Amino acid sequence: MTNNLNVAILGLGGIAHAFAQDAANVAGTTLYGAASRALPKAQEFADQYHIPHAYGSYEDAIADAAVDAVYIATPHRFHFSEIMTALRAGKHVLSEKAIVMSSHELRQVSALAKKQNKVVMEAQTIYHMPLYAQLRAMQQADVFGDIRVIDVMFGSNNSNTDPNSRLLDPQLAGGALLDIGVYALSAARMFQPDAPQLLNTTMKMGPTSVDDRSVASFTNNYGILTNVSLSFYGRLPKQISVATTKGMLTIMDYPRAQAAVFTDINRKATTITAGETNKAMAYELADFAEACQNPSAHRDDWQWTTEVMDAMTAMRRSWGYLYPFEDNSAFQQ
Repeated sequence: MTNNLNVAILGLGGIAHAFAQDAANVAGTTLYGAASRALPKAQEFADQYHIPHAYGSYEDAIADAAVDAVYIATPHRFHFSEIMTALRAGKHVLSEKAIVMSSHELRQVSALAKKQNKVVMEAQTIYHMPLYAQLRAMQQADVFGDIRVIDVMFGSNNSNTDPNSRLLDPQLAGGALLDIGVYALSAARMFQPDAPQLLNTTMKMGPTSVDDRSVASFTNNYGILTNVSLSFYGRLPKQISVATTKGMLTIMDYPRAQAAVFTDINRKATTITAGETNKAMAYELADFAEACQNPSAHRDDWQWTTEVMDAMTAMRRSWGYLYPFEDNSAFQQ
């Protein structure tokens, strides 16, 4: 691979359009190709974003020797097979969240990536927004004090959503956990020195037999308690609150946040800013390109991805919830 990374986009839905808009001019990268199951759709997408190559199948994009990496923007049911195919072909992979369906799948991805000496990265905005790097540095400098309790919520209202959409169709791994819960758990992980371990959880099913609403409680070796609330048919704020011995840290719209507020014990509020919300996908691609220069290096983001997937798998195991296309191997530890 040269210093420039040629990236092909697999799957051309809404998130792919956002990626093509936001990450078009990231240094050291070229949006080289667009792939769809229908060549006319791929060509239309490529023309719209001035991408030089269009492919009528994902396999054709992966087989192109000029493609260094793929960005996977398909429904997450299909990520595992697409990631494994790309790795076997010697490509680096940036995959939308949730990166795969279970810890069992992620272990296989990790093993193959190591064998092939290729990077797999989750396109989880939280891991790449400059604000979180700033907050973690301040935490390490003891600005906030010791963390005691983390409350995080995310709720959207899909009452009018097409029940056959990827959000609500169990055959496409719809439901709150993998779509929005991955954000909540990733945000909570940012403020903890080690992995949260599940204490208890409960879930209520929605009308299309995907998880609608759930709550979960976690702890870790430092005694931090984390509470997560998710809802798919009732809106909740995208908010994380971190209670500390020196005050409270609050982040609104945390998936792509550029600002946080720390309120100290005297109720003095200080706003902390870093980065820009509208560059979220550019930050992802820039970090991905940097990682591809040294695939064998340890990466915190991969550790976080692994631990969040462990947490989501533990929640589903507690619920006894498998998607129709899964068997019990999904819950192997």
